[in-house]
Amino acid sequence: MISPDKLSPITKGQHMVKVYNALNIEVSCLGNHELDFGIDGMLDVLKQCNSPWIISNLKMPGGDTIGGLNRIHIAEHQGVKIGIMGLCG
Repeated sequence: MISPDKLSPITKGQHMVKVYNALNIEVSCLGNHELDFGIDGMLDVLKQCNSPWIISNLKMPGGDTIGGLNRIHIAEHQGVKIGIMGLCG
């Protein structure tokens, strides 16, 4: 989401926030391009998103997830709770 096109190096992903928020996404998982502008750049963009971001398998040396993101998200759909984990390869 942060680095999908040639405008991304100029805006550092800021141009995608309005598009992302318009999609009413329940939860998102980090991908490899969310880190194109470093952890701080990623967090600057993600904090503007209207839904949570998760990552289950990318950790810092101390064991915390990158950016301190949650490892899981619990969603509810039609009364059913669904556990979601996000994996980045």
